[in-house]
Amino acid sequence: MMDTCVYLAGPMTGCTEDEIQNWRIDVTTKLYNYGVHCVNPFRGEEIRSGELCTSPDLKNHLKAKQIIQKNYLDCLKCDMVYAYLPKAMNDRRPSYGTMFEIAWFCAQNKITILVTDDLELVSHPVIAGQIGYIYDNHDDAILATADLLLPYANANV
Repeated sequence: MMDTCVYLAGPMTGCTEDEIQNWRIDVTTKLYNYGVHCVNPFRGEEIRSGELCTSPDLKNHLKAKQIIQKNYLDCLKCDMVYAYLPKAMNDRRPSYGTMFEIAWFCAQNKITILVTDDLELVSHPVIAGQIGYIYDNHDDAILATADLLLPYANANV
């Protein structure tokens, strides 16, 4: 059993299932090799193939309050948040939920790994002043996550 877990925060509303899931699957696979377990907040939610994720009350079997409670529990239980906020998705619609999740982790003095190419986002005083690990690509962020958690993971690496 793995001892460490990382919460995978990122945009959902206004995104396709591929945009929601593909990066999470890739990060999960790579971190698993280091003995780190990832928690995907999209579990229990669904959208029809080819459609965009919209309001939780319209398309998903979980209601908004249930989603928030599930995500908050995850944020309490996980060791770290790995947040992906690409500029292209931020320009479509800010990821309000991801910002809440980052704040929940910060309130617990837990580390946030942020992956973004959005220079406006990283220059915001709240982000710049609160998040110490900011990367513009997944490869560097995955290595940093593994380096931070490897001493605590039950890995055979």
